[in-house]
Amino acid sequence: MVLGLDILNEIADRLGYPQISSLDSKTITSETRKLKRALNRVLQTLQGVREWPQLRSSGEIVLVPDEETDADSDEYVTATQNSTTLTVDNYSFDKTYLDRAIQVSGDNYVYRIKKVLSSTQVTLNRAWISDSITASDEKTATIAADRYALPTNFDRPVGSWENFFSPYKILPVDNDELREKRYGQGIEVDDPQYFTIWGMNDAQTAYIVLLHPYPDERRMLTFEYQRNHPEVNSDNDKILYPNSYLSAIIDMVLYIAHRDFDDDEKMQITLMDKIREYNMQASNPTLTDKKMILRPRNRTRTDIRKGFGNVVRINWGTYWDRQNAGDLD
Repeated sequence: MVLGLDILNEIADRLGYPQISSLDSKTITSETRKLKRALNRVLQTLQGVREWPQLRSSGEIVLVPDEETDADSDEYVTATQNSTTLTVDNYSFDKTYLDRAIQVSGDNYVYRIKKVLSSTQVTLNRAWISDSITASDEKTATIAADRYALPTNFDRPVGSWENFFSPYKILPVDNDELREKRYGQGIEVDDPQYFTIWGMNDAQTAYIVLLHPYPDERRMLTFEYQRNHPEVNSDNDKILYPNSYLSAIIDMVLYIAHRDFDDDEKMQITLMDKIREYNMQASNPTLTDKKMILRPRNRTRTDIRKGFGNVVRINWGTYWDRQNAGDLD
């Protein structure tokens, strides 16, 4: 694989810019910064047009089974109307419970655990809606995990979304369709049958897959995906595309560098068009003329078969040594 720094220096040469000694320096020139942005834009856009084996990766999600607080262990729920704090006596919350769903017995609403305050107390994603309850009400809770983070470098599945979890018979649906399936329901626990990309996590570092129904047992789901091409920001960062595409990458960066696009979206569309054009040319090389194969005309072949039969192989010798084979008759 080629270093991104080497590619940037080749581009700098063609533009007449000074050579770039390092990308790690905090005092890089404005020209270097511009070329680095353009290169990273090309690398990301190129990936969006085609799937690259070099960027293929595998991932896994370990499903978390649902839990129910135990009345025999006096794990009763306390909640106060208009308060976001919920307590479960004798329970053992930890940070792994963040973003799990929780529903109290006899209550219609499902909440999310947004913060773990202690082993028995959590903060909900919204204030408690129903009437206040205390431990003496002997309410229990169901806790389940339906949201799982994909790898931080996830770009898209290999192939189609329909094949993403197909070995497990989990089908893709859009957000609205999944919301309809859950409308009016509480925490429904079973083998997941549907999934959707719900959004991103709070840190904006990973996509979140939402499963329905909520998983009822521990299980590992594996999948294949295209990962994002890493940005070129330091001296040792490499270009992960085949060497045959390096000249095209250089040309595309030069194309951006020579133009001052007043609209970022316009630049992206133009760049996508150029990449598609290049891919089309790469998959359809220039055609050469069909090789001429000289054969006798039909009447000549007929006469030969009549005289010698079909099984005789004839050595034509210098029969074709004429300027125009079409004169043969």
